[in-house]
Amino acid sequence: MGVALGYFLFHFIQPLPGVAECPKLIDTFPNRVDPSPNDPSARAGYTLSRTGQVIYLLFDSRVYAPTLGSLQVRELRANGAYGDTNLGGLFNVSVELDPGGEPNMLKVVPATPGSRPLTERTWYSASALVRGSSASDCPFALKFLNLPGDANNDWRVNANDLSFVNSRIAPRPGVPWDWNDTIAQQRYRSNVNADNFVNANDLSAVNSRIHPLAVPVPSGHTPGIQK
Repeated sequence: MGVALGYFLFHFIQPLPGVAECPKLIDTFPNRVDPSPNDPSARAGYTLSRTGQVIYLLFDSRVYAPTLGSLQVRELRANGAYGDTNLGGLFNVSVELDPGGEPNMLKVVPATPGSRPLTERTWYSASALVRGSSASDCPFALKFLNLPGDANNDWRVNANDLSFVNSRIAPRPGVPWDWNDTIAQQRYRSNVNADNFVNANDLSAVNSRIHPLAVPVPSGHTPGIQK
């Protein structure tokens, strides 16, 4: 009896072959960087550090652009509420290669070059339905802070961000970002003015946005990828 039951469990409580699986959002790569260990007040969180307002979404498998009209980008409000206006239509979404060269990443950019649909120092939610290799209408959701200049990802802009950027000066335009390189990821966050290289202009961009007090996530919301 025990052998028969074990055989049944092994063969019939396994994932069924051919069952469609949705791609899962696993990171906002490369927008996430662990807070500086030298800042005792640093907090984990997802922050857009650049003025370009570009959001990278890394999935665990092949992903296709969201279903037309499904992208929702809304401001977070207190008590778990959301803003009435959906900003999703102001963005374009394209498929990008992930660090391993696979088409597992989405890039969300303003539809009008140079525009800034997202207000600085503001928390937002981004969600949509995407398609994978074998499944469609797969939902994802992310809550993030738009705070250009917050290079070290601690929800504020202060002297620590100036030091973060200054230590990563790399005045060489046109050099491709290597997403596998932690230093490259940090340089990406340090490129506050989104001109693809880090220099004194980024220090000026940070300095013009000094905001020493943290921007807390509105009550009733949890930052990061929503499970």
